[in-house]
This record gives sequence, C-alpha cells and structure tokens, in this order.
Amino acid sequence: MSLKSSPIIWLADEEPARKVSGCDATSCTRRARTVWSSLQGVGSALLSGILFAFVALLFQFLGQSGIPHLQVIFIADLGMTLALIPPLLYFRVNLKADSLKDALILVSIGVIWTSGYVALLNSLSRLPMSNVIAIIHGAMPILTPLMSCMFLREFCSCVDAVGTVINLVGIVFITQPTFLFGENRETAGANEYPIGYLYAFLCAFAFSVICVFARFVGQRVSLLMLSFYKVAIGAASAFILCLIFEPRVWKPQTPVILSFLIMILANTLGTWLRFYSLQLEAAATVVLLANIQLAMAYVLDFVIYEEKPTAIDLIGAFLIIFSSAIVAGYTWYRHVKLEKQEEDDHEYSFLYSDVDQTR
Repeated sequence: MSLKSSPIIWLADEEPARKVSGCDATSCTRRARTVWSSLQGVGSALLSGILFAFVALLFQFLGQSGIPHLQVIFIADLGMTLALIPPLLYFRVNLKADSLKDALILVSIGVIWTSGYVALLNSLSRLPMSNVIAIIHGAMPILTPLMSCMFLREFCSCVDAVGTVINLVGIVFITQPTFLFGENRETAGANEYPIGYLYAFLCAFAFSVICVFARFVGQRVSLLMLSFYKVAIGAASAFILCLIFEPRVWKPQTPVILSFLIMILANTLGTWLRFYSLQLEAAATVVLLANIQLAMAYVLDFVIYEEKPTAIDLIGAFLIIFSSAIVAGYTWYRHVKLEKQEEDDHEYSFLYSDVDQTR
C-alpha cells in the first residue's frame, strides 16, 4: 500500500492542514449561518424593544387625549389587522391551526394581549412612562423564565438566574417600597403610584404569558399567522368590552390620526420582530434583550414630557439594562461555543468514517 493511500499517513498529513486553515467550506458556512441566526435573533429583540418604546409613548398620548382606553386598543388592533391582510394574501398564508391546542393558544394570545394593554394604559395614566416600562421589563425577565422552565422545560442557565436577580433589585429601586425607602415620593399624584405599579405588574404578567405561548407554538405557526391572530382576536375582544363598558368617543383631529397611523406601523413591525426573535432565541433571552426599551423610554420621557428621573430611578434602570447586556453577551458566547463543539464533532466523525472505509 502506497504512502498516499495509507490512512495513518493521510491522518498525519491532512489533519495539520485542517488545523491551519481553521475549517473547511462546509463547517465555515455552517458556523456563519449559526452566527448570523444568533445576530438576527438578538437584533430583532433589540429593535422590537426600541419600536415598542415609541408605541408606549403614542399610547400614552392617545390615552391623555380623552379617548377611552379600550377604544384606543380596538382602533390600534383593527389597523394592525388591516395592515396584515395584504401580506397574508400575497404569501397565501393558511390561517387554519394544525391542532385544537394551537388554535386555543392563538385565541388566548389575542385575549391576553388586550388585557395586557388595558393594564398598560391604566398604568401609564398614573405613572411616568419610563417607570412603567421599567417595571414591565424588569418583571418580565423574572416571570418569563419561571413559566418557560415550568411549562416548556426550557433550560435556565446561571447567567439567566443572575440577570433575574439583578432585574429584581432594579425593580425595588424604581418602585421604592415605603418599608425600605420611606415616604420619599414628592411628585404630584404620588398616591396613585401603588395602583399604577400594580397595573404595570399585571401587564408584565400578561406579556410574559404571550411570550411563553408564542415560544410553545414555535415554528408550527408562521409569524404572519401568529401576528394576525393576536391583533384580530385582540380587536374583537376590545370591541366587545368597549360596547359593554365604555362610551364611543372619536376625535378625528390630525395629531390623533397621525398618532394612530404611526403606532399601528410601529406596533406591527415590533410585534413581527418580537415573534421572529422568539423563534430564534429562548423566551428568557428575548425579554431580557428587549430591556433596551427602558433606555428609550427614559430618553423619550425627558425629551417629550421633560420628566426628570431621580437618581434612584436611574440606578434601577441601569441595573435592568446591565442585566440585558450580560445575557446578550452570554447568548452570543453560548452560540459560538455550541457551534464550535458541533463543528469539532462533525470533523472527527468525518475523519473516522474515512478511516473505516479505507480499511
């Protein structure tokens, strides 16, 4: 047997060449796809958080314009439903769920969506927008991992646990409970703060349930179908509640119309990006990355409403954003490490299979 055909000499000759080159074309392509997929998931979660900060600002403006809360939700969801019809028709999306369980979950997402936004609007009417966003995005990284571990059996790493604890400390700084900080709120209407924080926590719980449900259906349901069910069922439930509990009020001034149009566009794109990120990343990771909405909320509060946060508020916000940075960095590291391990396993299995065939 010649030297070139010897499997032992082949292994000795070719393996260093592989180590020098780093990876072959197939493994490099696979690694690039994994890194790109991770970047898409992380980027989509971050961009959705930025868009939802503008949505919260517009919701607050519309709620202060005298339009009842349920009517705001109904008009917003109806507009998003109409905006989704053209892409549904273009891509010929089948709106029929694969199973009764998936159908019930899709309907539940729409109803819970409406409940969450009712709580959000009630909270925004009692608290500064930045504090509301801080509570929601501080509580969601606590509630979502717990529910995803309990019901989806998703792995919760030590880094996720550390991020959860940091978020909890940030919430304590922002809410400033009296048994720790005393009566230190001097803002007018501060007696409404406990009710506002309660609504914010209810909103966080509702949005956490939606994240877990969206993660459960996964890629069995397309993004367009998931988005359509959420806003269509949400519009229907808001309309029914509006007929029962609220008077119909419509003020067609230009600022109100423009606010609705911008909110519908931002909410549609933000929802699509949020669900897309949930298909690529774990639910706990997505909600932690979405905390960038908190930074945008403080900026918008200061620029639009000239609402100056206190030093304790800023410390709490920093802790929540810091936890997001930790989880984002760990997510990237975990993806790269897993891909490198899979690449090494594939390479060695390829080499040993060649040796077996030559024998």
